Amino acid sequence: MSGSTTVPTMDAFNAVVSKVDALNTRVTALEHGAPPVPPNPVKPPSADGTTVTNTTGEIVDGKHRTFKLTGPASNYQISTDGQVSGGMVVRLYAKGQLCYQENVNHDWWVMPLAATTHGDDNWVGCPNPTGVAPPIPPIPPVVAGVPAAAAAVGFTKLTHGPDVTLGKNWFPVPGGSQNVSQQPDGSVLDRGPTDQGAWHYNDHFGTDHNLNGGFGGLAFGGGGYFEVTMSIQNRIKGWCNPGSDPNCKGWPAWWSNSVEGDYGIPNNLPDGMGIEYDAAEFLDGGTNKFSAGIILWNGSGGNYNNSQAGQGNGFTGPANFNFAEKHRYGWLWVAATDTTQGYIKNYMDGVQFGRTYTWSKYKGGNWEQTKSDPWSPMDMGHHRLMLGTGPENPMTVYSVAVWQKDDSHNIRRGVPLPG
Repeated sequence: MSGSTTVPTMDAFNAVVSKVDALNTRVTALEHGAPPVPPNPVKPPSADGTTVTNTTGEIVDGKHRTFKLTGPASNYQISTDGQVSGGMVVRLYAKGQLCYQENVNHDWWVMPLAATTHGDDNWVGCPNPTGVAPPIPPIPPVVAGVPAAAAAVGFTKLTHGPDVTLGKNWFPVPGGSQNVSQQPDGSVLDRGPTDQGAWHYNDHFGTDHNLNGGFGGLAFGGGGYFEVTMSIQNRIKGWCNPGSDPNCKGWPAWWSNSVEGDYGIPNNLPDGMGIEYDAAEFLDGGTNKFSAGIILWNGSGGNYNNSQAGQGNGFTGPANFNFAEKHRYGWLWVAATDTTQGYIKNYMDGVQFGRTYTWSKYKGGNWEQTKSDPWSPMDMGHHRLMLGTGPENPMTVYSVAVWQKDDSHNIRRGVPLPG
């Protein structure tokens, strides 16, 4: 019989009715409101070789964490699912379902899959994963007798040192209980204080002193390259707390502090702010490590340091590194301008190591406001240099040299010119 029609079974008919009912239900729901937002799909790990050099790209690792660059191009940081870390980053790179970062010094770091947080301390130093060597930077012009780091930024004038002569260009803390003495070869030996009260914050001899009730000595402004040649018997624990440890009499330290607020020198910054720079503090005595940190102080004794800012820093030498031998500990301070960032870099025997601390030109602001760019007051101060140690770790200082563009920003009273 032509034109016949197949009659569906009751089960098939009921199935069609159920589909129609479901569609009607969805149409009604759509008419009364927006449909539910489906969950975001899980992003697959980025392919090996994926590279990010600006804020528009991203890397996804094997744990489906998303890594992006954030901030200004001159100081990229890394946002890992919203948690920001790092600084001076030039690119992110994917390999083996891991995210790597490269900084301006062509050092590489990787975020392990096992990491449960994503701050500075979670990144692990590693070899270059790309297999391609970084470009060789241009060699700065050589200026006879000037360290390469100083010559590269135009700091070619010797404004202090290199001799270290007590009572002439370096001044011991009054009282003598710090055990600082000039040696026959011209070096200065610091044996550490005889008692806890004389530890004096590891400021046993420095470029400043009290001159007729006011400032005497030399404090440096406008930037410079500062380098000490010394040897340290780094035998016992480096850091201790004089407030709780009755045996604590100090630790090896090469550091600086702004003089504003002392000796009657006015401090015109809000809340009496100033910067301390600890170029080399030996906090792991008996090891091959030391730290290089920076602190923002206010006039009430409050401080905000690089660790609080998530900017850990330090030096770890090779296994056979011996602090008891002569080594050169240097740091370079370049002031910020309207268009460029200021920075501090650290050097061991002329080779840069560790983190570069950066800041923008200080634009005003009180203590709490300044913490958003905490090291910017560095350029507003004049900085004295200091050295000291504890009795467990005697220190011999052979020379200290300061190189600057010129000495026009320094405070000099009662100190002869070098040479």
